[in-house]
Amino acid sequence: MGKQQIAIFKKILWRLKRYAFALIGSLILATVYVAMTLYIPILAGQAIDCIIDMGRVDFAAIQGVLVTILICAAVAALSQWVMNEMNNRVTFRVTRDVRDEAFRHIQVLPLSYLDKHAQGDT
Repeated sequence: MGKQQIAIFKKILWRLKRYAFALIGSLILATVYVAMTLYIPILAGQAIDCIIDMGRVDFAAIQGVLVTILICAAVAALSQWVMNEMNNRVTFRVTRDVRDEAFRHIQVLPLSYLDKHAQGDT
């Protein structure tokens, strides 16, 4: 990474530090989501193991595993939804903060500066 990229990365981190709690929560929820999505195939394998032979199937065990799969899928879906909501709010708030800072800066600029520069350059 170049010096300019590192500087940009530091600026982004500086702006995100106000929302550290939400970012940590988002990381925790991402971990829960990944853990659940990795655990579901293991559970499916356990359900397949309950099929012993032709006509010899342990339906009670399969039912328990399927209920566990449904719970894991629900936890994964809920954690992903909450994580996305948190990320969207952080994104919105950081964007709002940058916009407010820019408007405050423009309001204190002298009128002569605004007259000399094009609207897009300001």
